[in-house]
Amino acid sequence: MKIEAYTDGSTKNNGRAGAVGGWAYAVIEKDIIHVDFNYAYDVTNQRMELYAAIKACEFLDKNYGGFDSFTIYSDSAYLINCANDKWYNRWLENDWKSFTNKPIGNKDLWIRLIPFFEDYRFTFIKVKGHSDVEFNNFVDGLAQSAAEKGRKEFESNSN
Repeated sequence: MKIEAYTDGSTKNNGRAGAVGGWAYAVIEKDIIHVDFNYAYDVTNQRMELYAAIKACEFLDKNYGGFDSFTIYSDSAYLINCANDKWYNRWLENDWKSFTNKPIGNKDLWIRLIPFFEDYRFTFIKVKGHSDVEFNNFVDGLAQSAAEKGRKEFESNSN
């Protein structure tokens, strides 16, 4: 049996103070069998992309640990390239610094993802965002809705 997950992140006011982000994932086995999404404050779009993947991988590992094949789909080149090109190996060798000697961003999230990148059961595949990929569009909508809900709650609490 093939189990797939689609993940996405979205952030309102990305890169600015007070940014609100949403993350979402959907687990697919012929049809949607599990969905999760939420929002967070003071985040970037990249953090939300990574967090969605973490949540999906953790869910799959916990609930379907006996399976030998999970495919994670994401429209985040940042996530997929790190997983497939093994960027993290250079980061680990360089004490979490880039080739320009700058600290790697989102280290806390990468540390949680690396075990899944190295787990033979997990495959990470890039999909084109905002295209005709049904489940990617579905999780994109959930992530955007979560970010918008978080933004509205933040605004109502600051008044």
